[in-house]
Amino acid sequence: MSVVIAAYGRAQLVARAVRSALAQTHPNVEVVVSDDASPDDSLEVLAGINDPRLRVNAQKANVGVWENWTAALRMARGEYVVFLGDDDHLTPNFVECHLAAFEQHTQVDVVFCPVELSQIDGKMLGRTVVPFDPGTVVGPAGILQKGS
Repeated sequence: MSVVIAAYGRAQLVARAVRSALAQTHPNVEVVVSDDASPDDSLEVLAGINDPRLRVNAQKANVGVWENWTAALRMARGEYVVFLGDDDHLTPNFVECHLAAFEQHTQVDVVFCPVELSQIDGKMLGRTVVPFDPGTVVGPAGILQKGS
């Protein structure tokens, strides 16, 4: 699985995001970061993370968020892709749980999960709710109907 991160100007946060992706309980994870010409020391911080599963792309000039995400996605080599914000992080079993869902339901193309909102110190601010019961498999019509 590939975890792709588009980064810009959040050196310490992107380091936390990368470390959370590299700390997965599932061993087969690559992390791809595309830095959008950050004005801070993001590239130096990323260079300090010594792990062969991490690959970093440095944009020569700021190309904007969508082009930066696209650059990260193009570098991904995994069968599955997770988009992770540079200010977000993954729980240690995130990849393992999602891959298990794909293995159990081979017709599934996308897996959703709740998101916890917290401050950098870890204080919980809230939790988004996925509008489906755990283990529910729905098609596009079900997603559109539930999301309406």
